Amino acid sequence: SRLLQKCVSDLLSLWQVSRLLQKAEAERTQEDRALLQEHQDTVQELSRRQSRRALLKRKQEEVDINSASAALRNSSATLNHINSVIHSPFLFSSTSIQASSNQDTFT
Repeated sequence: SRLLQKCVSDLLSLWQVSRLLQKAEAERTQEDRALLQEHQDTVQELSRRQSRRALLKRKQEEVDINSASAALRNSSATLNHINSVIHSPFLFSSTSIQASSNQDTFT
């Protein structure tokens, strides 16, 4: 029962500290500042978590940018290949079409 009360108390403190940290510093009351001072370890833990989240978010953005760049390079290479095939002089020149149609006729 005491352990449960401690857990609930810690959870409430965490929630209160989290809410207070979201307030602008100028809007915090004397009681708010006293609570933050009392729970300095919680403030530090929440600060570490926020820094970690920001770092992970930046890393994810870098991964997203790298993936988008790779996809763009791949698309560009594919389009260049398609363009070279379309403009290839060996693909459908009038001579090859005429030669091909001559071979298809049965005489």
